[in-house]
Amino acid sequence: MTPVISWGGDIDLDPASARHAIQQKLADHLRLSLEQTAAGILRITDEEMLVDFSGSSPATRGPINIPFGCTLGVAGLVFKAITTPETPANDGNFRPLRVEAPPGTLMHAVPPAATFTLWPALLATEVITKALAQGMPDIVPACSGGDVCSMMGVGVNPRTGKMWIEATNEGVGFGGYAEGDGENGIMHVTEPGCRNNPIEVLETKAPLFIEGYGLRPDSGGPGEHRGGLGITRVYRFAAPSSAVTLVKKTKSRPWGMEGGYVGENCHVILRPGTERERVTGMVYEAMATGEVLANCSGGGGGWGDPCKRDPEKVLDDVRNGYVSVIGARRDYGVEINGETMTVDAAATARLREKKL
Repeated sequence: MTPVISWGGDIDLDPASARHAIQQKLADHLRLSLEQTAAGILRITDEEMLVDFSGSSPATRGPINIPFGCTLGVAGLVFKAITTPETPANDGNFRPLRVEAPPGTLMHAVPPAATFTLWPALLATEVITKALAQGMPDIVPACSGGDVCSMMGVGVNPRTGKMWIEATNEGVGFGGYAEGDGENGIMHVTEPGCRNNPIEVLETKAPLFIEGYGLRPDSGGPGEHRGGLGITRVYRFAAPSSAVTLVKKTKSRPWGMEGGYVGENCHVILRPGTERERVTGMVYEAMATGEVLANCSGGGGGWGDPCKRDPEKVLDDVRNGYVSVIGARRDYGVEINGETMTVDAAATARLREKKL
């Protein structure tokens, strides 16, 4: 069986949370690793698609190991999306798919391996998709923001005198694709059941004040088809509390395709604008009354050369707050007058000629 698709590259996570991190590498093989080299391979023939994680690293100490059923689901999700996305799922859809992973490895956990947070599975969808992109760039999208960006608060509510705990997740930007821009602020493809709590619910049930909640300008990867935007939600704690964030894809940026640029990555900002400001991802932090946390989700990668994007579409992006005037000039070679909100066609032509 001859492999027809291979890929090389890195998808890294926050090094500060190395025990719970997964570094993904694809060189000659499709690799998934945790603090060590591990390998698998993706092969497509006329008869089947094989996702083989036989080279995966041994089960890890941290709670990120993947039950084999979840590994099957990850591969099945991608396979269904590229073969029969419009029809209801049934067993026949997956007969050409074969998935292998030896028991006792990262992608096939057996007791007593810990299996609580399944981030390797979440990121494996992006890795498999990138491998497939080499053979079908007109079908698969660029990388999404690649996380669920969870924030949980806990403490004693001064309004009731009782313990409180509230958690919510944030959408990410989806990658641009051959026929259009990526969606803004959508839950990661592996987590459609994740809840995204409204501001009013959080502020009513917990001593939290949401100071800001909106799309992140310039977070979508520039491209002929722009990556979708990530989201920023800013929390001010109205009582002493603890904040727990599960944001792991913070080091590498969502990859683009066909000349598209990377999107902005996920991150958490603790106490922004103060001497104690810290940019991180995974955190368990005591927050004093009045202190602030900003949860910033990643944007999707772009698809295609940004200089091929219609200047009028770039202007629409600027008007909508998706792209800044500076970003339009820097990334797309489009000169926009910020006061009149019009495109300077002559200056745009000169900028784009320099980029060629």
